[in-house]
Amino acid sequence: GSNFIFRGTGFGHGLGLCQEGAHVMASRGASYRQILAKYFPSTRVTDEFRQQLAADLIWNNDRSLDDEISGTLISQRGLRNAAHVGFGHDLRAGRKTLASETFRINYPSTIDQREVESLLSFLQLSRKSLIARVTAARVTVQFPALEIFINETTGDFVGRTGLPYWAAAATRGNQIELQPLATLRRRRILETTLRHELVHTLVDIISRERAPRWLAEGLAIHVAGEGPLVARYEPRRKMTLEEINKQLGYSQSMMSSEDMRTLYAAAYGQVRRLIQTEGEANVWRRVANSGSMVGGR
Repeated sequence: GSNFIFRGTGFGHGLGLCQEGAHVMASRGASYRQILAKYFPSTRVTDEFRQQLAADLIWNNDRSLDDEISGTLISQRGLRNAAHVGFGHDLRAGRKTLASETFRINYPSTIDQREVESLLSFLQLSRKSLIARVTAARVTVQFPALEIFINETTGDFVGRTGLPYWAAAATRGNQIELQPLATLRRRRILETTLRHELVHTLVDIISRERAPRWLAEGLAIHVAGEGPLVARYEPRRKMTLEEINKQLGYSQSMMSSEDMRTLYAAAYGQVRRLIQTEGEANVWRRVANSGSMVGGR
């Protein structure tokens, strides 16, 4: 008659957690950790990742970037990767590496090796320049070898880092995650982004990861050469260091790109004024002794 019965089998959508299955597990008393362990084996729940994450922004973000992202950069593979948040999830298939004593670049096989060689040369020169600046301030530093992971799509970047699409890069420990090279070049921020992330690594080493966020971000913006662009976003109401630090500590997934630009600009304003009154060398020494500055005013 007017009734139909459908029967079928399958393997689900393959993206991870099954809502029906999770509901049944919960009704039987399973905790959220047990449920996540069932559907995402070998992962662990922690907020350590985002607490340690430092990210650069796509400063000339506009509506065209939104269209660009939604149209072509988030591939189906990239969306699937969004179920595996964190630097630990690697996309080794179809990838190559180029290494020196100081850098190891992991990149998609679709990128011409000559482009990666040029990138490696730029990184090495930037590293040398940074060490010279710090040494001139009479601060000793041992710069470790770094791994640069170039994501093939913005979806891959979002999936691996858990950051919003408007973040240009992210640094944790000795690893730097980058948006696709084509995206960074198109936005004309590839070189400044790389310098910014190298400064983050250097600041963490010098301060033993104790530098306040306002100081780390402001100094990274200054050294990267992003200052002239960033300064125009500085808020009219002067923010205290405590305010800047507190808000920079919030999850970036909960903030808009406009909010983050304002905070980064406020941090840069503080560092710029320090450099004008004390000189850059003294700011590097502040970084080295930043354990006593965390409270800030």
